[in-house]
Amino acid sequence: MASVIRYIRWQILLAASGLILAAVLLSYQAVGMEEVSVPAAGGRLVEGVTGWPQYLNPLISLDNPVDRDICALVFEGLTRYNERGRLEPALATGWNVSLDGLVYTFWLRQDVLWQDGIGFSADDVLFTIGLLQDPAYPGPADLAALWRTVHVQKVNPWTVTFTLREPYSPFLEFTTIGILPAHLLDGVTGARLTNLAFNRQPVGIGRFRVATPNWDDGRLLLTVNPLYWDESRPRLQEIEFRFYPDYESVLSAFEVGEIHSMGNIRQADIVRGESVEDAALFTASLPRYTAVLLNLQDDALPFFQDRMVRQALLYGINRSALIADVLDGQGTVAHSPISPGSWAYYGDIRRYDYDADSAAEALDAAGWRLPARDGQGTGLVESEALRDGVRIRDDSELSFALFTTGSPAHEMLARALSAYWAKLGIRATVQTVGATELFQALESGEFAAALVDIDMQGDPDLYAFWSESAIREGQNYSGWRHRQASELLEQARQLHEIEQRTTLYYHFQQIFADELPALPLYFHTFTYAVAGDVQNVSMGPLTEPSDRFATVNDWFLVWREVIIRRINP
Repeated sequence: MASVIRYIRWQILLAASGLILAAVLLSYQAVGMEEVSVPAAGGRLVEGVTGWPQYLNPLISLDNPVDRDICALVFEGLTRYNERGRLEPALATGWNVSLDGLVYTFWLRQDVLWQDGIGFSADDVLFTIGLLQDPAYPGPADLAALWRTVHVQKVNPWTVTFTLREPYSPFLEFTTIGILPAHLLDGVTGARLTNLAFNRQPVGIGRFRVATPNWDDGRLLLTVNPLYWDESRPRLQEIEFRFYPDYESVLSAFEVGEIHSMGNIRQADIVRGESVEDAALFTASLPRYTAVLLNLQDDALPFFQDRMVRQALLYGINRSALIADVLDGQGTVAHSPISPGSWAYYGDIRRYDYDADSAAEALDAAGWRLPARDGQGTGLVESEALRDGVRIRDDSELSFALFTTGSPAHEMLARALSAYWAKLGIRATVQTVGATELFQALESGEFAAALVDIDMQGDPDLYAFWSESAIREGQNYSGWRHRQASELLEQARQLHEIEQRTTLYYHFQQIFADELPALPLYFHTFTYAVAGDVQNVSMGPLTEPSDRFATVNDWFLVWREVIIRRINP
């Protein structure tokens, strides 16, 4: 009996030991495991924009920012700009350029489906380019003119070649335009392009697809494309665009939490945007700058041909103060005609920070003197110039007309420039004209100085603006003639290696900064406001505002809980 009792006690002891060991193991596991939150797929981002869609078609969306925003998410081109502002393959896996720079060969992805499940091929590329080349194409004339000089050939279903008449390295930028589905639009011509039902219910190839064909209620819903070719797909399940009649309405909607995000928030409203709980604001420079063009060809105003006078004009402007006071901070000082966000930008060039003393010294050295009051000490007779303190050289006054359009920002800016120059003894009379009238004045050369906005594309090609050939055939309205600068620009547009082009553009910017054929004032900026609910947003260089969606795959609204094991030391 005693041995049986001992056996039972031994069993009890073993069982108790087992329970204790299990408890210890469970305790160890509990200590080694942790519940954490990680990003998850799902959620609807609501974006507020000013205006309404018109054509959800990448070939005719170029004049409407709302259309461009939506098309950027629904369509894709052979190439695209990444978050660093560099071109990368999209619907193409890559490309090759012939040694003579004339033939571009693109290899297409073979795993791409349109949003209706039909396969993408070279036929879609040829169809899209055919519409751009159509004489009745209703889009931008310069875009059509470029494509009409290109011969397009289908080598096989997955290979396309573009043959140019002459080397033109910025051509790659034109391959970012969205491709259209040939199987749905076969037979459509350029003349019919604006009257398609497709423009309201498009079928694209991009990360999102249009879910609601009717935006008359002021909203348009996009849902994630389950057939998207890239393995890196958006975490957001939906993006809803809400359309408002004006900027103030969008900002108010952001403040009350009606929308998650809005673009192009003004500097004056930064405080209002930041007042939204946990809101984040992202600012990037756009490739668009405002400058004063000077007519260097006008014999009646020889002082603009004097580099010292041009430098004095820029030294005499406090551009930082203008941006802060007149533009509500919406801009960055421009030291070059190439955007700071571009790979070709060179920051180590001569700069003209505000220095009224240097401006006055340059004008004095150029022979433009401030007359003494009442003609004392000058030997000059009483004149309006003497009374107003306008500088004089020989019998000429340092005065000119400054043309500007009637936009409030430009008019305020022009008057501020005039006030700065008046302090130096320069009379700049502001003349407000219509946009058409200003363009005609630039085209004809019948202007002295003009305040203008200059839009650059993603590629930093400046040939059409500052080469000698562009005086006759482009937009070199200043009439700047500089043989070396012109040759640098011509060479740069014929090369394809970025390193080689960068060297040429660096040299050009040094010449531009020394010569100052125009007075660069500021680059425009884009500020994107995002509510705290939206996570992991980032914004790199922008070639246009719709590029803010370049990183949309990384954005998310939804979290999920997961258990992870900690590795204990």
